[in-house]
Amino acid sequence: MKRLLLTLILLGLVAVLKAQEFPSDDKEDYSGTWYPKAMIHNGSLPSHNIPSKFFPVKMTALEGGDLEAEVIFWKNGQCHNVKILMKKTDEPGKFTSFDNKRFIYITALPVKDHYIMYCEGRLPGKLFGVGKLVGRNPEENPEAMEEFKKFVQRKGLKVEDIIVQELNGTFSPLGFFWFLQSTVCLKATRCMQKTVWLCHQPPPMYRRVYLERVRICLATATVASGAHNEIKLLV
Repeated sequence: MKRLLLTLILLGLVAVLKAQEFPSDDKEDYSGTWYPKAMIHNGSLPSHNIPSKFFPVKMTALEGGDLEAEVIFWKNGQCHNVKILMKKTDEPGKFTSFDNKRFIYITALPVKDHYIMYCEGRLPGKLFGVGKLVGRNPEENPEAMEEFKKFVQRKGLKVEDIIVQELNGTFSPLGFFWFLQSTVCLKATRCMQKTVWLCHQPPPMYRRVYLERVRICLATATVASGAHNEIKLLV
């Protein structure tokens, strides 16, 4: 009886060790904040659609393995916030969006906390593909960039076409929008040609540590965006 019990325990231990040795791709944790570091496209993007600034992307894990990507981008002097639903497929790391018209592939790199996100689909009369090197921290990583260059070459694209833009994050003149969106504010709306921030009352920590810097960024961003109207922060 004891021998049988020990055998069952041993088999259970082996199963656990095997599971740890070969983790399931389906359980890959993509949630969190990702910082774009480089971008490539197959020539299908017009120049006005190529971002002049990179903003962090917030990924949220949903039930059933789906993901929600919260994307911030700057266009026509305004900050835009878009949420994209990425539906899981049977293929690990592959997702669909926009009613299965876009396919998104997330590939882990040998470099820790770095991934390649590649989106492809069809536009009127042509195929398009856009790839991004992302990491869990905003610092440059030469090893990750080398892996991204290898990926670009495998896609038949030119390394010299890789786009590396300035990353906008907390307290940068334009990227402060992302900080407000993710920590304090619910949303920004334009009303009667005046930008009004609709916010919760921020915790004391944010008021004490960040508020003064936010006020400075508000003033700086007003000039950077070419706005002439007052920007209000309701706290």
